[in-house]
Parts: sequence; C-alpha cells; structure tokens
Amino acid sequence: MALSDKAGEAVYSGTFIAYWIESILYYQAPEWVLILGYTLFGGHDATNWFWVRPRQFDLWATPLASLARRLARLGGHLPDGRLPASKSRL
Repeated sequence: MALSDKAGEAVYSGTFIAYWIESILYYQAPEWVLILGYTLFGGHDATNWFWVRPRQFDLWATPLASLARRLARLGGHLPDGRLPASKSRL
C-alpha cells in the first residue's frame, strides 16, 4: 500500500483481505437478481420434496443397528468368537 500511496494511486481503506471480503459480502445486486435466486432455490427445494420423498427415520435401518442384530444372533459374540469389549469386562 505504501508504494500505491507514493505513486498517487488509490489505496485500500483497510487490509487487502478485509477489503475483498467486505466487497463480496456486501455486493449490491439488483432486486430482480435476489428475487430470481430465491425463486429458483425455492423451486428446487419443492421439486426435491416431491421427487425424493422424506420418510420417517427408522433406527433399525442404520448400520450400527445392523451390527447389533448380527451380534444378537451370534449370542453376543463377534464372528471370530470373541466377546465385545463391553461384555468382556462384565
């Protein structure tokens, strides 16, 4: 900045990074750009709502529950015959 100041050119009011972050965060776009952006995002969101239907969460469909079911079928033993760490301490 000192060289720009000596050359008589415009200098940043703060640091280089702060200048560019502020100019990106507070970019002044026309109102129609924001309306179009929100409309497209809302349309995308509504389309996904119907295309990929939300379903009720099923705890027993998780990989951890699948492992718990397999352990229960094996009598609580791991496939190699060992007990899990939590049961070996009992």
